[in-house]
Amino acid sequence: MTRGSIRVDSFNFGDLPALALLIGILQPPVVAFLKQDHWKKWINTAIAVVFSIVAGIVAVAIKGDLDVSNVFGTILVVYVAASAAYAGFWNPTGVDAKIKTATSYKGKSSPAVGK
Repeated sequence: MTRGSIRVDSFNFGDLPALALLIGILQPPVVAFLKQDHWKKWINTAIAVVFSIVAGIVAVAIKGDLDVSNVFGTILVVYVAASAAYAGFWNPTGVDAKIKTATSYKGKSSPAVGK
């Protein structure tokens, strides 16, 4: 299909970027389960970055497009989408903080303690 001199169907978003975007948007509440209130901010940030890297690699592996440019591009899309979703939705609504506080082990005894 063409509009003027631009082919509209040449702009194909594709499955891999869409998957990476979806993973990134849903990543903050999942990562919140791993983060802890009593840890330093850089540790919690590192957890989110590592999760983005792993999620990007897994997404590329699932789609079967394993090459360096796909891996780095997908990791970048996951991380940027996660950062935007966190700043624009998950953090302002308090969902992230509630999950992190509810799953934090500070002051709670571990189920393995005393057994």
